[in-house]
Amino acid sequence: MHFDVIICGAGLIGLSMANALDQAGLKCAIVEQRIIESNLPDTYSNRVSALTELSQKWLEHTKAWESIQPYACAYQSMYVYDGEGTQHVEFSASDLPCEHLGHIVENDRMIDALIQNMGNLERFEHTKVLSISDLSTDNLRTIELDNGQFLTTELIIGADSKHSTIRNLAKLPTKTWSYNQTAIVSTVKVKTPEQFSDQPNKTCWQNFTYCGPLAFLPLHDQTEHSNEESFYSIVWSVDDEQLESFGQKSLIDQLRLHAPKQLGEILEVCDQAQFPLNALACQSYIQAGIAIIGDAAHSIHPLAGQGANLGFADAKALFETIVSAKENELNLGHPTLLKRFERNRKLPNQIMQGAMEGFKRGFKGQNPMQVLIRNEAMALTNHPLFPKDWILKHAMARD
Repeated sequence: MHFDVIICGAGLIGLSMANALDQAGLKCAIVEQRIIESNLPDTYSNRVSALTELSQKWLEHTKAWESIQPYACAYQSMYVYDGEGTQHVEFSASDLPCEHLGHIVENDRMIDALIQNMGNLERFEHTKVLSISDLSTDNLRTIELDNGQFLTTELIIGADSKHSTIRNLAKLPTKTWSYNQTAIVSTVKVKTPEQFSDQPNKTCWQNFTYCGPLAFLPLHDQTEHSNEESFYSIVWSVDDEQLESFGQKSLIDQLRLHAPKQLGEILEVCDQAQFPLNALACQSYIQAGIAIIGDAAHSIHPLAGQGANLGFADAKALFETIVSAKENELNLGHPTLLKRFERNRKLPNQIMQGAMEGFKRGFKGQNPMQVLIRNEAMALTNHPLFPKDWILKHAMARD
């Protein structure tokens, strides 16, 4: 069977790419090791993304945003503080000005919307890629699946996670390293302070604690008592060296100890999970007839919730390259075309990865001099003359 493009991986990035290409009129297929199906919980799921305006526009392009928006929490401010110091930095939509800084959305909600929007896109589910052929004389690649099928295409897109089979089969050089941290994720229910009970929950909180950064990310309202209770998704990146002593208290006790007072009383913690934090940086995103995007190409620290945004930006850049090539009747997998995509995306991804590494290291040390320096830096950032709008525009991927 022949396709213009074959996308491997039915996560957020792969599904969005498949939807966009299908709607652009290309003959596409998607290959996934699991069954492609929605897996929505009864209440909230514990994995979320902080979407920028650019990511929202990309999801609008795929026609999935209309189904996602009712479950997206538009946040208007971000409060960052050093749990071991005295200073903080507050970013607000009014600094730009704009209506909001972004949206907190559960990953499962986005995946559900993208699956529902797939239409008649060809799916090869519950099957693995065994091999990829060399480029043929007519500039095609052949994929061999473990169900015995062979598929030919001009372009294979690897969007199959940081454990990417496509990247490994293509032997694209990759660097990996450990952050020496474990991410603890959960959903928490909070009793809204009485003085804020008439105000919607629109603030993200980031506390750099002694054992690692802790984020409280507001979720959309699913309760008729939303003026009395709020729900947050938490991501706590705990240093591995602190993990054993950290576990001596229950998570709810630890959260009550480190949560900002303005948040209110933490009533309940549910759907807790944890996973090790590792980084990945692929030195090349392309090969003739092959391109990788999202976590297959780069995996960063969840500190600022930028992983999905980088992946969506990859998908958009590659989509525009493919559509332009199709309109000009060029081979979709030609390395000269794919090189444009790589140049477009590699440097921004490296800059964001470096910035997250710098933040992690800068807030890790707890000796008095380090605490003093970073608190002075926070105080400077809060100064009226400091260009916070410039930082926000870059973080939000705005012009």
